[in-house]
Amino acid sequence: MYITPDKFDVGWYANLPAQKRKKGNQSTTQKYYYIDIITAFDIETTYIKEIDQSVMYIWQWQFGPDVSVVGRTWWEFKRFLRALKDQMEENERLVVYVHNLSFEFQFLSGILEFAPEDVFAVDHRKVLKATYDGWLEFRCSYLQTNMSLRSFCEKMGVKNYKLKMDYNKRRYWYTELSPKEMAYCLNDVRGLVEAIQKEMDRDGDNLYTIPLTSTGYARRDAKKAMRTVSRNYIQNQVPSYRLYQLLHDAFRGGNTHASRYYSNQIIKKAKGKDKSSSYPDDICNKRYPVSKFIFKEDLTQDQIEELIFKKDKAILIRCTLIDVKLKDDLIPVPYIPVSKCKGILHGVYDNGRVLEAKVIYNLAINDLDYRIIKDQYDFTLIPIEVAYARYGKLPPAYVNTVIEYYKNKTLLKNKPSDDEHDEDFYDLLYNKFKNLLNSLYGLMAQNPVKIDIKYVDELELFADDPEADPEEILEKNNKKAFLLYQWGVWVCSWGRFELQKGIDNIMYSGTGDFLYCDTDSCKYIGDVDWEPLNNEIRKESEKNGAWAVDQEGNKHYMGVWEDDGEYLEFKTMGAKKYAYVCEELNEKTGKMEDKLHITIAGVNKRIGAIELERAGGIKAMQEGFVFKYAGGLEARYSDHPDIGEWINEDGLPIPITRNVSLIPNTKTLGLTAEYRELLNTVRRLRIES
Repeated sequence: MYITPDKFDVGWYANLPAQKRKKGNQSTTQKYYYIDIITAFDIETTYIKEIDQSVMYIWQWQFGPDVSVVGRTWWEFKRFLRALKDQMEENERLVVYVHNLSFEFQFLSGILEFAPEDVFAVDHRKVLKATYDGWLEFRCSYLQTNMSLRSFCEKMGVKNYKLKMDYNKRRYWYTELSPKEMAYCLNDVRGLVEAIQKEMDRDGDNLYTIPLTSTGYARRDAKKAMRTVSRNYIQNQVPSYRLYQLLHDAFRGGNTHASRYYSNQIIKKAKGKDKSSSYPDDICNKRYPVSKFIFKEDLTQDQIEELIFKKDKAILIRCTLIDVKLKDDLIPVPYIPVSKCKGILHGVYDNGRVLEAKVIYNLAINDLDYRIIKDQYDFTLIPIEVAYARYGKLPPAYVNTVIEYYKNKTLLKNKPSDDEHDEDFYDLLYNKFKNLLNSLYGLMAQNPVKIDIKYVDELELFADDPEADPEEILEKNNKKAFLLYQWGVWVCSWGRFELQKGIDNIMYSGTGDFLYCDTDSCKYIGDVDWEPLNNEIRKESEKNGAWAVDQEGNKHYMGVWEDDGEYLEFKTMGAKKYAYVCEELNEKTGKMEDKLHITIAGVNKRIGAIELERAGGIKAMQEGFVFKYAGGLEARYSDHPDIGEWINEDGLPIPITRNVSLIPNTKTLGLTAEYRELLNTVRRLRIES
């Protein structure tokens, strides 16, 4: 059931108490109090193809678990806002959660006036929070959870969540909605309120303390842990702007690549291995720069190698490389990415990786990168700038927080219900620690020089702050830093370094061959012995306490290579573009069946697999294949529509305000001409040999 805005009990609303602040929050600078209720807001829209604009046809606002308010026009909405405000005390605020506020904000900003200082955007058109008229605070639950509404509700054990809706049907403010359509609209906001409430109950939060972003949960635990670390220890190592620029240029994510010798081919009987808790393993078991970086001028390549291989220093290098060439043409994952080079002369490439080049200009790397490059390539290095620091372990307080999360996650996985709690309760806690564990790396990797995004209600709604000074931003962030940006740079480097061990374990096994890798996983063919490598990892994790025991008493170690299944067929067409078939149990029939899976950037995994299966399965994964339904949605923004109203097919005027249209997007599989030529050359050489 639901009510219209005119039936809303404003007396009930006026008597809602203000939420009390928790102890320890009295020092806050906030001068307002939140009304003690969780609310959620959502709209549904129709796309008008003729004019390439979208209009809202229904809005729904959930107040707590029981009160659902539904309106059909913006006029109703604005009148409802006035009714709510009339019941507010001067220092009170109402919080309303919106799942993907960035979408709704585009419409809201066309009917409400938001002051630039009241809109907090984390990126262009990515709104985290917006306050209207001092009393209504919109928050984005998508950025708060980093999950779709369906995933968030499922993880919170919520039964009321997103149903299916036919978005192709055109609806207007006067269109009569079926009970099923109305249930779809209401379930969105009811499910969101219930999920937020469960999340708060799980973590002991309220509207004052609940983090605004998914990393906020880990941030407060990390800050608490790092209070035991001397502030001077951190402040003595915060990067200067020169060092920051070098770190930023050296920063690189996971290593993802397909072997050119097997790309664009269907491979039979492949296997997969995943590195367990890869980044947590790196945090707990590896060493990091733990002293102030010192810039050293006029070093030679030999002197740099002495610092790396003999003196065991953490090194940052900006350099030019001359006469670069792979030592062995069979190396499947060339390490140097074209994207990190400021310029390349006479380069030969493997899908974004350097096979050889006469000159590589201005490449920023650290000592771990250098070790891999030295192992793979012949080259001459000309240093541009070099900085070094001492290696050591990360602060025990931070490492112990990672280990605590890992132990809690391991203990809670698949925990059976007991007399006190059901399985949903344990699933909630398991997902909490899993997300926290993943976030602890992200905290270190956050860019300390992030230009503020300003909301300006003019031609361009969101723009970088034109008055921002990067050096001032860094200085400001350095003053409140409790983690170091260089640690985040090294976590990723260690991830690539350890992945390379997995690649090499396959390549030099003598019984296997490499197919594909992505950050912490490898696909390969043949029989490869992983135990010698895993034994080394277990010893390291045992020594550093990076292990946990599950409910059955089994010991789990961070960083070990674990089975990720066997594939009847596997095919990749490059980075973030692969499919495989494996045998799985069909729970409905109780029989084992072949199941197709895909991972293709920009393509929905579930829907894309269905499309590919209907087209012939993995054999249909070829150049030119078009994903018609799994390509996601393209957002088309209309900031200043040149039409005030549109006369629709019923002869009625439809107001056109600021809006955004979500248009189904197709995705076509393809290879670049350069990559296609490389694969053809490799294939030709194989045939000739």
